[in-house]
Amino acid sequence: MSTSANERDPLLPRLPYVDAGKKPKFSWLLPVLLMASISRGIFMFARFENHQKTFCPYSAYPCGYFSIWLELPSLTVMIQIWGVWASFLVSFMTVGRWSDLGDRRGRKFPLLLSVTGSVLINLIYLIVSNAGPSQDDARDLISIGLILEGLFGGFATYNGAVHAYAWDVASTPVSRLVLFGIIQGLSFVGFILGSAIGRATDYNISYILSFSIALLNLVFVYFILPESLDQPDAARPPHSSIFVSIFSPITIMFSGAGSSKYLPFLGLAFFMYSLTQAMQTTLLRFTLWSQYLRGLPRWLVLVTPRILELLTLLCILPCLAHFWKRKHGTTEHAALHLSGFASRNSILLATVSSTVILVFCMPENANVLYAIFAPLYSFSVVAGPALYALGGAYFVALGRGNQIGSLFGAFAVWRELALYLSYTMYGPGSSSIFWLTAFFLILSLLFLLPDAPAVENAEEVGVAQHDTGAPVEA
Repeated sequence: MSTSANERDPLLPRLPYVDAGKKPKFSWLLPVLLMASISRGIFMFARFENHQKTFCPYSAYPCGYFSIWLELPSLTVMIQIWGVWASFLVSFMTVGRWSDLGDRRGRKFPLLLSVTGSVLINLIYLIVSNAGPSQDDARDLISIGLILEGLFGGFATYNGAVHAYAWDVASTPVSRLVLFGIIQGLSFVGFILGSAIGRATDYNISYILSFSIALLNLVFVYFILPESLDQPDAARPPHSSIFVSIFSPITIMFSGAGSSKYLPFLGLAFFMYSLTQAMQTTLLRFTLWSQYLRGLPRWLVLVTPRILELLTLLCILPCLAHFWKRKHGTTEHAALHLSGFASRNSILLATVSSTVILVFCMPENANVLYAIFAPLYSFSVVAGPALYALGGAYFVALGRGNQIGSLFGAFAVWRELALYLSYTMYGPGSSSIFWLTAFFLILSLLFLLPDAPAVENAEEVGVAQHDTGAPVEA
Protein backbone atom coordinates (compact mmCIF):
# COMPACT_ATOMS: atom_id res chain seq x y z
CA MET A 1 0.00 0.00 0.00
CA SER A 2 1.34 3.41 -0.92
CA THR A 3 1.80 6.28 1.45
CA SER A 4 2.24 9.95 0.83
CA ALA A 5 5.48 11.30 -0.57
CA ASN A 6 6.02 13.28 2.62
CA GLU A 7 5.97 10.29 4.94
CA ARG A 8 9.31 9.03 6.20
CA ASP A 9 10.33 5.40 6.11
CA PRO A 10 10.78 3.95 9.61
CA LEU A 11 14.27 3.06 10.83
CA LEU A 12 15.94 4.98 8.00
CA PRO A 13 17.91 8.16 8.72
CA ARG A 14 17.19 11.23 6.69
CA LEU A 15 20.20 12.89 5.14
CA PRO A 16 20.02 16.54 4.14
CA TYR A 17 19.24 17.15 0.50
CA VAL A 18 21.96 19.73 -0.06
CA ASP A 19 24.98 19.84 2.21
CA ALA A 20 25.61 23.29 3.59
CA GLY A 21 28.55 25.03 1.94
CA LYS A 22 29.01 22.32 -0.72
CA LYS A 23 27.91 22.76 -4.28
CA PRO A 24 27.26 19.35 -5.83
CA LYS A 25 29.37 18.90 -8.96
CA PHE A 26 30.48 15.96 -11.01
CA SER A 27 34.01 16.38 -9.71
CA TRP A 28 32.78 15.28 -6.26
CA LEU A 29 31.74 11.95 -7.79
CA LEU A 30 35.14 11.21 -9.35
CA PRO A 31 36.80 9.92 -6.12
CA VAL A 32 33.79 7.66 -5.55
CA LEU A 33 34.09 6.22 -9.05
CA LEU A 34 37.83 5.65 -8.80
CA MET A 35 37.81 4.14 -5.31
CA ALA A 36 34.90 1.85 -6.13
CA SER A 37 36.41 0.60 -9.39
CA ILE A 38 39.93 0.17 -7.97
CA SER A 39 38.56 -1.74 -4.98
CA ARG A 40 36.43 -3.88 -7.31
CA GLY A 41 39.42 -4.65 -9.55
CA ILE A 42 41.65 -5.66 -6.63
CA PHE A 43 38.86 -7.72 -5.09
CA MET A 44 38.01 -9.64 -8.27
CA PHE A 45 41.62 -10.55 -8.94
CA ALA A 46 42.05 -11.65 -5.33
CA ARG A 47 38.92 -13.79 -5.69
CA PHE A 48 40.49 -15.53 -8.67
CA GLU A 49 43.76 -16.19 -6.85
CA ASN A 50 41.91 -17.36 -3.75
CA HIS A 51 39.72 -19.65 -5.82
CA GLN A 52 42.70 -21.20 -7.59
CA LYS A 53 44.48 -22.06 -4.33
CA THR A 54 41.40 -23.12 -2.38
CA PHE A 55 38.84 -24.60 -4.77
CA CYS A 56 40.39 -24.89 -8.21
CA PRO A 57 41.61 -28.51 -8.01
CA TYR A 58 37.99 -29.52 -7.35
CA SER A 59 36.34 -27.16 -9.82
CA ALA A 60 35.63 -27.22 -13.55
CA TYR A 61 37.25 -23.81 -13.87
CA PRO A 62 40.82 -24.27 -15.17
CA CYS A 63 43.81 -23.32 -13.07
CA GLY A 64 46.87 -21.74 -14.59
CA TYR A 65 47.82 -18.46 -16.25
CA PHE A 66 45.55 -15.53 -15.57
CA SER A 67 45.13 -12.63 -18.00
CA ILE A 68 43.75 -9.39 -16.60
CA TRP A 69 42.51 -8.32 -20.02
CA LEU A 70 40.77 -11.52 -21.03
CA GLU A 71 39.73 -13.58 -18.02
CA LEU A 72 38.71 -11.11 -15.33
CA PRO A 73 35.41 -9.90 -16.84
CA SER A 74 34.13 -13.47 -17.15
CA LEU A 75 35.18 -14.35 -13.60
CA THR A 76 31.68 -13.79 -12.25
CA VAL A 77 30.20 -16.68 -14.25
CA MET A 78 33.11 -19.07 -13.76
CA ILE A 79 33.54 -19.33 -9.98
CA GLN A 80 31.14 -19.46 -7.02
CA ILE A 81 28.31 -19.73 -9.53
CA TRP A 82 25.56 -20.46 -7.00
CA GLY A 83 26.54 -17.59 -4.73
CA VAL A 84 26.88 -15.13 -7.62
CA TRP A 85 23.45 -15.94 -9.03
CA ALA A 86 21.88 -15.86 -5.56
CA SER A 87 23.47 -12.45 -5.01
CA PHE A 88 22.09 -11.24 -8.32
CA LEU A 89 18.59 -12.50 -7.51
CA VAL A 90 18.62 -10.68 -4.17
CA SER A 91 19.93 -7.49 -5.77
CA PHE A 92 17.20 -7.74 -8.43
CA MET A 93 14.63 -7.72 -5.62
CA THR A 94 16.25 -4.84 -3.70
CA VAL A 95 17.47 -2.48 -6.43
CA GLY A 96 13.97 -1.09 -6.96
CA ARG A 97 13.56 -0.30 -3.27
CA TRP A 98 16.94 1.40 -2.89
CA SER A 99 16.64 3.30 -6.19
CA ASP A 100 13.18 4.54 -5.24
CA LEU A 101 14.68 5.67 -1.93
CA GLY A 102 17.28 7.58 -3.92
CA ASP A 103 14.58 9.34 -5.93
CA ARG A 104 12.80 10.45 -2.77
CA ARG A 105 15.59 10.95 -0.20
CA GLY A 106 18.69 11.64 -2.29
CA ARG A 107 21.37 9.74 -4.20
CA LYS A 108 23.61 9.27 -1.16
CA PHE A 109 21.30 6.60 0.29
CA PRO A 110 21.71 4.00 -2.47
CA LEU A 111 25.39 4.89 -2.77
CA LEU A 112 25.91 4.34 0.94
CA LEU A 113 24.04 1.05 0.88
CA SER A 114 25.89 -0.37 -2.12
CA VAL A 115 29.32 0.72 -0.85
CA THR A 116 28.46 -0.79 2.55
CA GLY A 117 27.74 -4.07 0.76
CA SER A 118 31.14 -3.83 -0.92
CA VAL A 119 32.81 -3.31 2.47
CA LEU A 120 31.02 -6.35 3.92
CA ILE A 121 31.87 -8.74 1.08
CA ASN A 122 35.52 -7.65 1.19
CA LEU A 123 35.57 -8.19 4.95
CA ILE A 124 34.08 -11.68 4.67
CA TYR A 125 36.58 -12.73 2.01
CA LEU A 126 39.38 -11.30 4.15
CA ILE A 127 38.24 -13.35 7.15
CA VAL A 128 37.82 -16.54 5.09
CA SER A 129 41.22 -16.23 3.44
CA ASN A 130 43.04 -15.73 6.75
CA ALA A 131 41.02 -17.95 9.11
CA GLY A 132 41.55 -21.10 6.99
CA PRO A 133 38.12 -22.76 7.39
CA SER A 134 37.24 -26.03 5.67
CA GLN A 135 36.19 -25.88 2.03
CA ASP A 136 32.53 -26.42 2.89
CA ASP A 137 32.59 -23.70 5.54
CA ALA A 138 34.45 -21.36 3.20
CA ARG A 139 31.86 -21.88 0.48
CA ASP A 140 29.02 -21.25 2.94
CA LEU A 141 30.60 -18.06 4.30
CA ILE A 142 31.34 -16.74 0.81
CA SER A 143 27.77 -17.48 -0.32
CA ILE A 144 26.41 -15.64 2.72
CA GLY A 145 28.68 -12.70 1.93
CA LEU A 146 27.56 -12.57 -1.70
CA ILE A 147 23.90 -12.66 -0.65
CA LEU A 148 24.51 -9.86 1.86
CA GLU A 149 26.10 -7.81 -0.89
CA GLY A 150 22.99 -8.34 -3.00
CA LEU A 151 20.77 -7.38 -0.06
CA PHE A 152 22.55 -4.03 0.06
CA GLY A 153 21.85 -3.57 -3.64
CA GLY A 154 25.02 -4.94 -5.17
CA PHE A 155 26.77 -3.43 -8.14
CA ALA A 156 23.46 -2.68 -9.88
CA THR A 157 22.35 -0.25 -7.16
CA TYR A 158 25.76 1.43 -7.17
CA ASN A 159 25.78 1.75 -10.97
CA GLY A 160 22.27 3.16 -11.06
CA ALA A 161 23.04 5.64 -8.27
CA VAL A 162 26.19 7.08 -9.87
CA HIS A 163 24.33 7.61 -13.15
CA ALA A 164 21.49 9.30 -11.28
CA TYR A 165 23.99 11.54 -9.45
CA ALA A 166 25.60 12.52 -12.76
CA TRP A 167 22.14 13.21 -14.21
CA ASP A 168 21.40 15.60 -11.34
CA VAL A 169 24.63 17.57 -11.57
CA ALA A 170 24.89 17.92 -15.36
CA SER A 171 25.03 21.60 -16.33
CA THR A 172 22.77 21.02 -19.36
CA PRO A 173 20.65 18.10 -20.59
CA VAL A 174 23.11 17.53 -23.45
CA SER A 175 26.00 17.21 -20.96
CA ARG A 176 24.49 14.12 -19.35
CA LEU A 177 25.68 11.83 -22.13
CA VAL A 178 29.23 13.16 -21.73
CA LEU A 179 29.19 12.49 -17.99
CA PHE A 180 27.90 8.95 -18.55
CA GLY A 181 30.79 8.35 -20.94
CA ILE A 182 33.24 9.61 -18.32
CA ILE A 183 31.69 7.26 -15.74
CA GLN A 184 32.27 4.27 -18.01
CA GLY A 185 35.78 5.35 -19.01
CA LEU A 186 37.04 6.11 -15.51
CA SER A 187 35.44 2.98 -14.10
CA PHE A 188 37.33 0.92 -16.66
CA VAL A 189 40.62 2.65 -15.88
CA GLY A 190 40.14 2.15 -12.14
CA PHE A 191 39.17 -1.49 -12.62
CA ILE A 192 42.28 -2.28 -14.65
CA LEU A 193 44.47 -0.39 -12.17
CA GLY A 194 42.93 -2.37 -9.32
CA SER A 195 43.45 -5.63 -11.20
CA ALA A 196 47.11 -4.77 -11.72
CA ILE A 197 47.49 -4.03 -7.99
CA GLY A 198 45.81 -7.34 -7.18
CA ARG A 199 48.14 -9.18 -9.49
CA ALA A 200 51.19 -7.60 -7.86
CA THR A 201 50.18 -8.62 -4.32
CA ASP A 202 49.23 -11.83 -2.55
CA TYR A 203 45.48 -12.29 -2.31
CA ASN A 204 45.53 -12.02 1.50
CA ILE A 205 47.09 -8.57 1.16
CA SER A 206 44.79 -7.72 -1.75
CA TYR A 207 41.71 -8.26 0.40
CA ILE A 208 43.10 -5.85 2.98
CA LEU A 209 43.70 -3.24 0.28
CA SER A 210 40.29 -3.63 -1.35
CA PHE A 211 38.55 -3.58 2.05
CA SER A 212 40.45 -0.44 3.10
CA ILE A 213 39.65 1.39 -0.14
CA ALA A 214 35.97 0.41 0.07
CA LEU A 215 35.83 1.59 3.69
CA LEU A 216 37.48 4.88 2.74
CA ASN A 217 34.93 5.26 -0.04
CA LEU A 218 32.12 4.71 2.45
CA VAL A 219 33.51 7.44 4.70
CA PHE A 220 33.87 9.79 1.74
CA VAL A 221 30.28 9.23 0.58
CA TYR A 222 28.82 9.76 4.05
CA PHE A 223 30.86 12.72 5.27
CA ILE A 224 32.15 14.53 2.18
CA LEU A 225 30.08 13.83 -0.93
CA PRO A 226 27.39 16.52 -1.23
CA GLU A 227 23.84 15.44 -2.00
CA SER A 228 22.86 16.13 -5.60
CA LEU A 229 19.07 15.84 -5.38
CA ASP A 230 17.25 18.98 -4.33
CA GLN A 231 13.54 18.97 -4.99
CA PRO A 232 10.38 19.89 -3.06
CA ASP A 233 8.17 17.24 -1.51
CA ALA A 234 5.54 17.70 -4.19
CA ALA A 235 8.01 16.76 -6.93
CA ARG A 236 9.07 13.47 -5.37
CA PRO A 237 7.59 10.21 -6.64
CA PRO A 238 5.01 8.51 -4.41
CA HIS A 239 6.23 6.00 -1.86
CA SER A 240 5.83 2.37 -2.99
CA SER A 241 5.45 -0.70 -0.81
CA ILE A 242 8.32 -3.15 -0.46
CA PHE A 243 6.36 -5.80 -2.37
CA VAL A 244 5.72 -3.48 -5.31
CA SER A 245 9.36 -2.36 -5.42
CA ILE A 246 10.51 -5.97 -5.90
CA PHE A 247 9.08 -5.89 -9.41
CA SER A 248 10.26 -2.35 -10.14
CA PRO A 249 12.87 -3.37 -12.78
CA ILE A 250 9.94 -4.68 -14.84
CA THR A 251 7.05 -2.38 -13.94
CA ILE A 252 9.12 0.79 -14.34
CA MET A 253 8.80 0.31 -18.11
CA PHE A 254 4.99 0.17 -18.04
CA SER A 255 3.77 2.51 -15.30
CA GLY A 256 2.90 6.10 -16.16
CA ALA A 257 0.84 7.64 -18.94
CA GLY A 258 2.17 6.71 -22.37
CA SER A 259 5.04 4.63 -21.00
CA SER A 260 3.87 1.32 -22.42
CA LYS A 261 4.00 2.81 -25.92
CA TYR A 262 7.71 3.66 -25.80
CA LEU A 263 9.61 2.21 -22.84
CA PRO A 264 9.22 -1.57 -23.40
CA PHE A 265 10.88 -1.24 -26.82
CA LEU A 266 13.67 0.87 -25.35
CA GLY A 267 14.15 -1.65 -22.54
CA LEU A 268 14.38 -4.51 -25.03
CA ALA A 269 16.86 -2.55 -27.16
CA PHE A 270 18.98 -1.92 -24.06
CA PHE A 271 18.90 -5.58 -23.03
CA MET A 272 19.69 -6.88 -26.53
CA TYR A 273 22.67 -4.57 -26.78
CA SER A 274 23.81 -5.54 -23.27
CA LEU A 275 23.89 -9.20 -24.33
CA THR A 276 26.92 -8.31 -26.48
CA GLN A 277 29.03 -7.13 -23.52
CA ALA A 278 31.29 -10.18 -23.78
CA MET A 279 32.16 -9.33 -27.38
CA GLN A 280 34.88 -6.81 -26.53
CA THR A 281 37.03 -9.21 -24.50
CA THR A 282 36.07 -12.29 -26.51
CA LEU A 283 37.08 -10.51 -29.71
CA LEU A 284 40.53 -9.93 -28.21
CA ARG A 285 40.81 -13.61 -27.31
CA PHE A 286 39.66 -14.64 -30.79
CA THR A 287 42.22 -12.36 -32.42
CA LEU A 288 45.05 -13.80 -30.32
CA TRP A 289 44.08 -17.41 -30.97
CA SER A 290 43.35 -17.04 -34.69
CA GLN A 291 45.69 -16.50 -37.63
CA TYR A 292 44.82 -12.81 -37.88
CA LEU A 293 47.45 -10.20 -37.06
CA ARG A 294 50.02 -12.87 -36.19
CA GLY A 295 52.94 -10.52 -36.70
CA LEU A 296 51.81 -8.00 -34.12
CA PRO A 297 53.02 -8.11 -30.49
CA ARG A 298 50.50 -9.50 -28.00
CA TRP A 299 50.51 -6.34 -25.91
CA LEU A 300 49.63 -4.22 -28.96
CA VAL A 301 46.66 -6.44 -29.84
CA LEU A 302 45.38 -6.20 -26.27
CA VAL A 303 45.99 -2.54 -25.57
CA THR A 304 44.95 -0.89 -28.85
CA PRO A 305 41.18 -1.64 -28.64
CA ARG A 306 41.04 -0.43 -25.03
CA ILE A 307 42.84 2.79 -25.89
CA LEU A 308 40.38 3.35 -28.75
CA GLU A 309 37.47 2.82 -26.35
CA LEU A 310 38.85 5.33 -23.86
CA LEU A 311 39.53 7.87 -26.63
CA THR A 312 35.97 7.43 -27.83
CA LEU A 313 34.45 7.89 -24.37
CA LEU A 314 36.70 10.68 -23.10
CA CYS A 315 37.50 12.63 -26.30
CA ILE A 316 35.25 11.85 -29.27
CA LEU A 317 31.99 11.80 -27.29
CA PRO A 318 32.60 15.22 -25.62
CA CYS A 319 33.49 16.69 -29.04
CA LEU A 320 30.26 15.28 -30.51
CA ALA A 321 28.23 16.82 -27.67
CA HIS A 322 30.03 20.16 -28.09
CA PHE A 323 29.19 20.42 -31.79
CA TRP A 324 25.67 19.18 -31.13
CA LYS A 325 25.15 21.99 -28.60
CA ARG A 326 26.32 24.59 -31.11
CA LYS A 327 23.93 23.34 -33.77
CA HIS A 328 20.88 22.21 -31.79
CA GLY A 329 21.15 23.95 -28.40
CA THR A 330 21.06 22.40 -24.94
CA THR A 331 17.36 21.69 -24.41
CA GLU A 332 15.76 18.40 -23.42
CA HIS A 333 14.67 18.04 -27.03
CA ALA A 334 18.28 18.34 -28.22
CA ALA A 335 19.47 15.89 -25.55
CA LEU A 336 16.88 13.30 -26.57
CA HIS A 337 17.90 13.46 -30.22
CA LEU A 338 21.61 13.42 -29.42
CA SER A 339 21.17 10.28 -27.29
CA GLY A 340 19.10 8.64 -30.01
CA PHE A 341 21.63 9.58 -32.70
CA ALA A 342 24.58 8.29 -30.65
CA SER A 343 22.94 5.03 -29.60
CA ARG A 344 21.61 4.08 -33.06
CA ASN A 345 24.78 4.93 -34.93
CA SER A 346 27.05 3.26 -32.36
CA ILE A 347 25.03 0.05 -32.53
CA LEU A 348 24.98 0.31 -36.33
CA LEU A 349 28.77 0.68 -36.35
CA ALA A 350 29.16 -2.44 -34.20
CA THR A 351 26.76 -4.30 -36.49
CA VAL A 352 28.78 -3.35 -39.57
CA SER A 353 32.03 -4.38 -37.86
CA SER A 354 30.84 -7.83 -36.83
CA THR A 355 28.93 -8.49 -40.08
CA VAL A 356 31.83 -7.57 -42.38
CA ILE A 357 34.19 -9.83 -40.42
CA LEU A 358 31.62 -12.64 -40.53
CA VAL A 359 30.96 -12.36 -44.28
CA PHE A 360 34.33 -11.39 -45.74
CA CYS A 361 36.99 -12.53 -43.26
CA MET A 362 36.03 -16.16 -42.63
CA PRO A 363 37.75 -18.55 -42.54
CA GLU A 364 40.77 -16.60 -41.37
CA ASN A 365 41.60 -14.65 -44.49
CA ALA A 366 41.40 -11.01 -45.56
CA ASN A 367 43.81 -9.82 -42.89
CA VAL A 368 43.60 -6.22 -44.06
CA LEU A 369 39.81 -6.12 -43.74
CA TYR A 370 40.03 -7.71 -40.31
CA ALA A 371 42.67 -5.21 -39.21
CA ILE A 372 40.26 -2.41 -40.19
CA PHE A 373 36.90 -3.69 -38.97
CA ALA A 374 37.92 -5.44 -35.74
CA PRO A 375 39.27 -2.22 -34.15
CA LEU A 376 36.22 -0.40 -35.54
CA TYR A 377 34.12 -2.24 -32.98
CA SER A 378 35.82 -0.30 -30.18
CA PHE A 379 34.23 2.96 -31.37
CA SER A 380 30.76 1.54 -30.68
CA VAL A 381 31.40 1.75 -26.93
CA VAL A 382 29.35 4.97 -26.91
CA ALA A 383 26.15 2.91 -27.18
CA GLY A 384 26.11 2.03 -23.46
CA PRO A 385 26.17 5.60 -22.09
CA ALA A 386 23.92 6.75 -24.94
CA LEU A 387 21.19 4.24 -24.08
CA TYR A 388 21.28 5.35 -20.43
CA ALA A 389 20.91 8.97 -21.56
CA LEU A 390 18.18 8.04 -24.03
CA GLY A 391 16.19 6.29 -21.30
CA GLY A 392 16.44 9.34 -19.07
CA ALA A 393 15.37 11.59 -21.94
CA TYR A 394 12.35 9.36 -22.55
CA PHE A 395 11.38 9.69 -18.88
CA VAL A 396 11.63 13.48 -19.02
CA ALA A 397 9.49 13.55 -22.17
CA LEU A 398 6.88 11.37 -20.45
CA GLY A 399 6.81 13.60 -17.36
CA ARG A 400 8.58 11.05 -15.15
CA GLY A 401 11.84 12.91 -14.56
CA ASN A 402 11.48 12.40 -10.79
CA GLN A 403 11.98 8.62 -11.24
CA ILE A 404 15.35 8.74 -12.98
CA GLY A 405 17.08 6.79 -10.21
CA SER A 406 14.57 3.94 -10.46
CA LEU A 407 15.05 3.78 -14.22
CA PHE A 408 18.84 3.70 -13.99
CA GLY A 409 18.66 1.06 -11.25
CA ALA A 410 16.48 -1.09 -13.52
CA PHE A 411 18.85 -0.57 -16.45
CA ALA A 412 21.83 -1.51 -14.28
CA VAL A 413 20.31 -4.75 -12.99
CA TRP A 414 19.21 -5.86 -16.47
CA ARG A 415 22.68 -5.01 -17.76
CA GLU A 416 24.22 -7.14 -15.02
CA LEU A 417 21.98 -10.08 -15.94
CA ALA A 418 22.93 -9.62 -19.59
CA LEU A 419 26.60 -9.61 -18.61
CA TYR A 420 26.32 -13.04 -16.97
CA LEU A 421 24.36 -14.44 -19.91
CA SER A 422 26.73 -12.87 -22.41
CA TYR A 423 29.88 -14.51 -21.04
CA THR A 424 28.03 -17.80 -20.71
CA MET A 425 26.89 -17.73 -24.36
CA TYR A 426 30.10 -16.40 -25.88
CA GLY A 427 32.35 -18.92 -24.16
CA PRO A 428 36.09 -18.98 -24.89
CA GLY A 429 35.71 -17.28 -28.26
CA SER A 430 35.10 -18.78 -31.71
CA SER A 431 33.74 -17.49 -34.99
CA SER A 432 30.21 -17.91 -33.56
CA ILE A 433 30.72 -14.70 -31.58
CA PHE A 434 30.15 -12.71 -34.77
CA TRP A 435 26.84 -14.47 -35.45
CA LEU A 436 25.65 -13.82 -31.91
CA THR A 437 26.77 -10.19 -31.93
CA ALA A 438 25.21 -9.37 -35.29
CA PHE A 439 21.94 -11.03 -34.24
CA PHE A 440 21.63 -9.17 -30.93
CA LEU A 441 22.67 -5.83 -32.43
CA ILE A 442 20.19 -6.06 -35.29
CA LEU A 443 17.41 -6.81 -32.78
CA SER A 444 18.53 -3.82 -30.72
CA LEU A 445 18.37 -1.56 -33.77
CA LEU A 446 14.90 -2.83 -34.64
CA PHE A 447 13.63 -2.07 -31.13
CA LEU A 448 15.02 1.47 -31.45
CA LEU A 449 13.06 2.13 -34.66
CA PRO A 450 9.82 3.42 -33.04
CA ASP A 451 9.69 7.19 -32.72
CA ALA A 452 10.72 8.71 -29.41
CA PRO A 453 8.11 10.50 -27.26
CA ALA A 454 7.75 14.15 -28.15
CA VAL A 455 9.18 16.77 -25.79
CA GLU A 456 6.68 19.59 -25.92
CA ASN A 457 7.91 23.10 -25.17
CA ALA A 458 11.47 21.82 -25.03
CA GLU A 459 12.94 25.03 -23.64
CA GLU A 460 10.48 25.17 -20.77
CA VAL A 461 10.79 21.47 -20.00
CA GLY A 462 14.57 21.74 -19.81
CA VAL A 463 14.34 24.70 -17.45
CA ALA A 464 11.74 22.97 -15.28
CA GLN A 465 13.84 19.85 -14.95
CA HIS A 466 16.85 21.84 -13.82
CA ASP A 467 14.78 23.87 -11.40
CA THR A 468 13.97 20.65 -9.52
CA GLY A 469 17.64 19.70 -9.26
CA ALA A 470 20.56 21.29 -7.49
CA PRO A 471 22.21 24.27 -9.19
CA VAL A 472 25.30 22.52 -10.43
CA GLU A 473 27.87 22.49 -13.16
CA ALA A 474 29.46 19.66 -15.15
